[in-house]
Amino acid sequence: MGSTGTEVADDWSALTACGIILFNGMLLLRAAINDLMDTAASPEHEAQIRAVANSVEGVIDIEKCWIRKSGLHNLIDIHVVVDGDLSVRQGHDIAHRVKDALLESEHRIANVLVHIEPYLEQKDQRRRSQKL
Repeated sequence: MGSTGTEVADDWSALTACGIILFNGMLLLRAAINDLMDTAASPEHEAQIRAVANSVEGVIDIEKCWIRKSGLHNLIDIHVVVDGDLSVRQGHDIAHRVKDALLESEHRIANVLVHIEPYLEQKDQRRRSQKL
């Protein structure tokens, strides 16, 4: 503070402040870029989406679920397993109920693409025997 020989301290403090500003700027830039890019949702968020879809009557399981964040909203592609003996119309109705349940949830979903997969008991038994 006004004494001779401490002029270098001012330079170092300015460089330190620049480093802190640069670091915080990079953090803000990274967050902004992630919001602009399609990024995958967290596993916790995916589990919540799967739970909403599984709660719909007629859904046996969720085979695949892809969630992409686009801006402030989510885009979802989901494969729903239903009874393989249902008619096309019944499977279609279940798909619409899944889509409506997801769009009405609090997860900021812009659009949902629902694909229906038939549940085949023989296929399930083969998978179980292969795991053993």
